[in-house]
Amino acid sequence: MNSNIAESGWLAPLPDLAVIDAGGQDAADFLQAQFCNDVAAVDVSRAQFNGYCSPKGRLLALMHVVALPGGGYRLVLPRSIAEGFLKRLSMFVLRADVVLSMAEESSVVGLFQPLDETADAASVPAPVPLPATPMAVVQELEGAEQPRRQTLRLRNSELDDLPLARYLSIASQDVNAALLDGAARESSLAVLDPARASARLRLSDINAGVPVILPATLERFVPQMVNLDAIDGLSFRKGCYPGQEIVARMQYLGKQKRHAYRFVSRDAVAEDAVPLPGDSLHTVDGTAAAEVIDAERDGAGRLAVFAVVREVQGEDDEISLPELVLAGAPLLSAPLPYAVPAAKASGRARSAAADNA
Repeated sequence: MNSNIAESGWLAPLPDLAVIDAGGQDAADFLQAQFCNDVAAVDVSRAQFNGYCSPKGRLLALMHVVALPGGGYRLVLPRSIAEGFLKRLSMFVLRADVVLSMAEESSVVGLFQPLDETADAASVPAPVPLPATPMAVVQELEGAEQPRRQTLRLRNSELDDLPLARYLSIASQDVNAALLDGAARESSLAVLDPARASARLRLSDINAGVPVILPATLERFVPQMVNLDAIDGLSFRKGCYPGQEIVARMQYLGKQKRHAYRFVSRDAVAEDAVPLPGDSLHTVDGTAAAEVIDAERDGAGRLAVFAVVREVQGEDDEISLPELVLAGAPLLSAPLPYAVPAAKASGRARSAAADNA
């Protein structure tokens, strides 16, 4: 990423993200009964990160839920799992007044800007009105209730040591195309190609500790394994949903010994050495000790990995993490912007690899 982009930010089409519309009089109750977070807390100014579980409590999807002004919701999730998610969710509509459909005319554009951490806001002017806080939404309307654009602020992150404010513009393809065209002609914002933008978004999610479910990780993790309870993606006070009994048992019996942690390489890693979602990470002796949620390289080629790790609890109840290696080189434990629940309960989680860095 060159200095001009770092200083002014950038826009990018994100075709790897799909939008599903959920409408009808019963849409709110239906989604509330299906998802693991409290959909009742979503309104036109506040979005939510949410998950959809199998009856065994394993995640089938993670998505952002955005309310529509006239009623109903938009669900933003990876395109690679969207069709299967829509098909499965539709099976449970039955007689309810709910209409689920792929929003084929909608698209998603990402806006990434340097973050002024003292103000918790983007530090340069933007081409669209921006929400003031993470998970807030700005609704631009065409009529009384018809949204022209919904701009969602994601959790803050960083890229290449640059604090970052991140936004999604959810709009028709024409509206988002005009945004990209105007930025290319009139704005100081750079416009990235979709492949590079997707990699930047995924890396920023890793650095923010925001998990993703992709085809290779379907039904691999319960919500607590990917830290949903640490990022307001899971509710223990709402009513029942598929897998709720298992998820609650993990919480209240304290039997969950795997959580998600971030690791980085000290040196650059070849592109073909980057582990894929669902891959195992191993210790020096070859023991599989972690499962990859996602992994990407930064601007210098160094690897960042978000992985579910089996924690080791010592006699003094201190949590430690295994020493992971990739191609013989150590992966170093890196901080997350929140406390991992296991570490919070036990004081701290430490990694020998980090201590030796």
